[in-house]
Amino acid sequence: MSKMIHPGQIYEKDGVRVDVHAVRDGEVFYQLWPAGVVEQMVWERLYRRTLEDFALQAGVATHRYVWGNNEKRASMKGRVCRILASGRMSSVLVEFENGQKEIISRRSLRKVTP
Repeated sequence: MSKMIHPGQIYEKDGVRVDVHAVRDGEVFYQLWPAGVVEQMVWERLYRRTLEDFALQAGVATHRYVWGNNEKRASMKGRVCRILASGRMSSVLVEFENGQKEIISRRSLRKVTP
């Protein structure tokens, strides 16, 4: 998976289907469908949110990177991510909302709640 959120993805949450139409310039454009609705129905409302907010709300991102004591860490500070794999010595492979993957210390992550 090159990105966590990409066009064509469908999420089900609380009886509502979320259909992602586009991801560009740090924003997500999507439509909401009631559960069990026939796909041929046309919905006029197209919603727009920041990529980070959408990742948190969809449950895709579960953690936030909090360290920022050097240049590389400062560029990742405050971004949301999800853990893909856990290794020895408290290291984890994470994927950020834009698809960037990094191996970092588990201690640098904090759980987030949408």
